[in-house]
Amino acid sequence: AVTALRFYKHPQNTGIHVGTLWSTTGDQLARITFTGETASGWQEQSLDTPVPIEPGRTYIASYHTTTGHYAFSSNFFAVEHVNTPLRAPA
Repeated sequence: AVTALRFYKHPQNTGIHVGTLWSTTGDQLARITFTGETASGWQEQSLDTPVPIEPGRTYIASYHTTTGHYAFSSNFFAVEHVNTPLRAPA
């Protein structure tokens, strides 16, 4: 089950941040507003209710900010990343 969502916060990324867990068909499975954030670094917020997931299925986690200044790694998803039991396809 997915119990929390995370994002990496750039120091200039202020304001409200909303995380969402989606199915590949666009169904919203969970939505949270991040609270108690630090000025920068990894932010994590527990979901109100854990979301059961199925092995072998793809899920999408996203976050929204109204101020921009998001952190990223160029071409990160050009290759597959595995952190068992999770896998992010290329």
